[in-house]
Amino acid sequence: MKHNTGNIDALRALAIVSVFIHHCSHSFNLHIPFFSKFGGQFGVQLFFIISGYLISHSVTRRPAKAYAVQRIFRIFPAYVALYILLGIGIGVLTPAAIQHGWQGILINLLSLQHVFPVALVAYDVFHVSWTLTVELFWYLLAPLTVMLLRSKKRATTTVAILISLSWAYASHQGNLDHLYPNQHALTGHSLEHFRTLFLSNAFPAVFCFFILGALVQHTQNVVTTVPKTVLLMAFGLLAVLLPYGLPPAFQPSFLYAVGLTALLVLALSTQNISNKLIKWLANISYSFYLIHFTVILYLANNYSTNSLLLMLAAFTISALLALISYQTIERPMIKLGRRYSSRVQT
Repeated sequence: MKHNTGNIDALRALAIVSVFIHHCSHSFNLHIPFFSKFGGQFGVQLFFIISGYLISHSVTRRPAKAYAVQRIFRIFPAYVALYILLGIGIGVLTPAAIQHGWQGILINLLSLQHVFPVALVAYDVFHVSWTLTVELFWYLLAPLTVMLLRSKKRATTTVAILISLSWAYASHQGNLDHLYPNQHALTGHSLEHFRTLFLSNAFPAVFCFFILGALVQHTQNVVTTVPKTVLLMAFGLLAVLLPYGLPPAFQPSFLYAVGLTALLVLALSTQNISNKLIKWLANISYSFYLIHFTVILYLANNYSTNSLLLMLAAFTISALLALISYQTIERPMIKLGRRYSSRVQT
């Protein structure tokens, strides 16, 4: 089965650039059509779709222990190292914080912060790490989900979509507020904003994004026969135009997930792209994602020069730091994870 690695890299590059532009727009007072308003959700949810596809493929290729080893070595070394280094640098990880708030710091180090709002707000370093908690739940559920997809594709997909729709609607109606009683006050957020951050974007609400990515992996030979015109129209209508008119109670949206899935299928059914710049950006996208918002906020709080220059500076600094992280932490740990996982398999 073809995986069109170059095209997947292009999607990852698109996702990280989209998130970056969105955060720059809000921090540097820029207005960039679509991306200023929707770039954050577009990029993050595209990452979820890609993760559904790639993790499903990983699960089918490896025993459970080998899969777990590779995920741990892929995600945690760079995350923990950057959390500690940036945390010290921006003054979050002080001796007093470590002494009195070690539980909250540990929750962040384990990437469970989105389930514990007070710990996330108190000891947040990256400002985007909530998505890692969501991804972690997917990594844990992926083996079971893939097993169910093999035998009951329609039922598994339907259940996942219903879970996401029900959770998203219930959270916007306030029916899930009891899960975090009075914690909006402890975190300094309004109740509505708290719901958006910690309930409307919790894993159940976005489960459908992962499941549709995984479904593509299991039906790739079929879905890639869909005419490209149909895929392009689905992407344009559901992922680009629909967000402008969708009521908040229906976000995250299953229809939005369908539009992004159409983009994934379009990438898989198109001639493979071979571009060094795209490959480079895709390679550093994980560390870039972790670092970029901290860099943006630092520049926004300390400099008042031209907004476009600040955006260029933020990209350059984030890319350089991400490249260092990729070369010194991510890449060696990925290789080490492969070595250990091969031992587990044997």
